[in-house]
Amino acid sequence: ALLIRSSGSTGRPGFPVAKQVLDAMAAQVRLEAEPDHSATMLALGEFYASLGDVPSASALLRRSVALAEARGDMRAQMIARQALAAALLRGGRLDEAGAELRQAKSFWSVNSAFNGRELAQAVAIEAGIVRQRGQRAQAIDLLVHFAAVAHGERVQRAVQRIAEQAHTFGRESEWNWACADFGQL
Repeated sequence: ALLIRSSGSTGRPGFPVAKQVLDAMAAQVRLEAEPDHSATMLALGEFYASLGDVPSASALLRRSVALAEARGDMRAQMIARQALAAALLRGGRLDEAGAELRQAKSFWSVNSAFNGRELAQAVAIEAGIVRQRGQRAQAIDLLVHFAAVAHGERVQRAVQRIAEQAHTFGRESEWNWACADFGQL
């Protein structure tokens, strides 16, 4: 992503050549949309989201959801829904992000012993939605409560300290880092 973001804009004004290559690759995957391409669409969608291109990301991720749903792969479908929720959150589309996330989080919660990492990532996305709605204290509480339930008191204290520092100093990058790190628990 960094390579594409930092590459020179020798193509169309405001669009680097590398982004044009990525767009062409994504178009080719869309043309050859077979069930086994849902993972490729997921990866491309996440990549577009990391570039901040939410419309392209959401289109690819919605297609990944549809393909996984068509072949009855609930886990792949929920992974794609969760990635879609993260992309929509990044684009400030909080209601849509929340709707996608609720479906994924519900699925992860059923077998949380097997889906702990996915559930932690869902909680981190949910905390981001709550935070963007201006409810920072509730976002911190959400992370801290999940950490206590899933990982015990030591992790709970660490999460609370990091989240409160990020909130207190208003450091967006630290908050984003804390949520990303939390999702890896």
